[in-house]
Amino acid sequence: MAKIRAGSTLVVILSLAGLAQAQVTTEQPAPGTSEMRRASQIIGSSVRLNDGTGYGKVEDFVIGPDNHIEYLIVNYENQFTALPYSVGQYNPTQRVITYNVTPQVVQPLRFAPNAWPNFGDPVYVRRVRSIFPGIVGRGTRVVPGAVVAPPP
Repeated sequence: MAKIRAGSTLVVILSLAGLAQAQVTTEQPAPGTSEMRRASQIIGSSVRLNDGTGYGKVEDFVIGPDNHIEYLIVNYENQFTALPYSVGQYNPTQRVITYNVTPQVVQPLRFAPNAWPNFGDPVYVRRVRSIFPGIVGRGTRVVPGAVVAPPP
């Protein structure tokens, strides 16, 4: 009798464990905040540019001094491109991030995997701002109607 109880208890536990694994949860943002995402949802996502063509996959990201994602590192033709995370349009259902630029425009942001840029270098920041004029600080987007201090 003890073997039957132990066996049925094991079946119940395994069934519940299977149900727990099958549940998919999405993180609900706190009121007044934006949706939260896990790194695993972003890394591996496809990147598209404004004409709808594919521009590689997200392999890494750079976190700024304010602990927010500043740049997505996209692998394109065995080189990396650093794209500001804040200006991309993320579609979590398709795991696609779209940028409203052409491949030629982001060419200055490409680098070899063994030659990462200094993301805090003022020359690099100006280069990013020239391509994405809505960026005022490290990955910060201009909010229409907001008063923004001039960049350093």
